[in-house]
Amino acid sequence: MNVGLPVSSHLKTIGITLVVVGVLSILAPAVAGSAVVMIIGILVLVVGAVQLMYGFGQTSPARKALPLILGGLTAAAGLALIARPYIGLGILSLVMAFFFVAAGVWKMLVAVQSRAATGWIWMFVSGTVSLALGYMIWSQWPVSGLWAIGILIGVEFVLTGSAMLAIAATLDQAATAVLPQD
Repeated sequence: MNVGLPVSSHLKTIGITLVVVGVLSILAPAVAGSAVVMIIGILVLVVGAVQLMYGFGQTSPARKALPLILGGLTAAAGLALIARPYIGLGILSLVMAFFFVAAGVWKMLVAVQSRAATGWIWMFVSGTVSLALGYMIWSQWPVSGLWAIGILIGVEFVLTGSAMLAIAATLDQAATAVLPQD
């Protein structure tokens, strides 16, 4: 009999949902990436609106100027991301390429400096993979915007969902071993 735990049930539901959404993101990366850009655009628009409201609430013209200018620019950037998500994908993929290259170089340098530590090679391998991902995205830019973000998010969701399912299974096993059986 599987006694289970409420936490286990919630982890299973979230885990399955993440795996399904992750697989869909991998199968349709441009759609998933566009959704991410739309969400970012909405968040940027909200931040711009808050800055504008703060600026309008100021009494002194000197204190109004900067929040109104920044708020207007931020809101315009949010609207641009919402209106043209594929351009946003291109920009975001370029940022990701630079991030992966920088992270890869950093990991490789740390690994070489840590050669005395057991397992340093895994940090070096991780750095090499990051560097290769950055190069792949950069070398195919701007087309990489259509696949990179969606696939990266999809892989992340699949891995996180799988980890949650594994934890839920472990909790179920522990509950079965500890709790009395009927």
